[in-house]
Amino acid sequence: MDSPSFLKRKKEEEKPKEKAKPEEKTLLEQLCGEDSELREALNKAILLNPDLAVKEGLDSYVQKAREFEEKGNFWRAKIMYQMAGQIALYEGRTDQVQTFFNKCAEFETIPEMKKVYEFYTKRRNLEKAVKVAKEYYAKASSHTEKKE
Repeated sequence: MDSPSFLKRKKEEEKPKEKAKPEEKTLLEQLCGEDSELREALNKAILLNPDLAVKEGLDSYVQKAREFEEKGNFWRAKIMYQMAGQIALYEGRTDQVQTFFNKCAEFETIPEMKKVYEFYTKRRNLEKAVKVAKEYYAKASSHTEKKE
């Protein structure tokens, strides 16, 4: 037979409460520190599988983006420019990152995303982002290799 409910409550109250564990930060959060604008911009631009994207090639995405742009399909052009910008970020090509994300900002209609793309148009932001992205990819790559 079960104990009366008031006894169960008493036993539960007597158990020591676990201390709340601090939330573990992601690698990107660790690398960006307190710079939330940088973290947000990189969160939207970091490639999760860079090998797959690079396989297609930067020039391929740029060519597709220009074709879509010529046809007036700015939404698809923006997506292709974004991929090109992400690959350029992965490869550390600052001028191309700036160029491609500037094109994305030109076509973007969502204010939050436009702000992310415009982040990369400022030289100081761009240099910080490329530096952190390089460190991110190096650490993420070594972390993945350890798991395998």
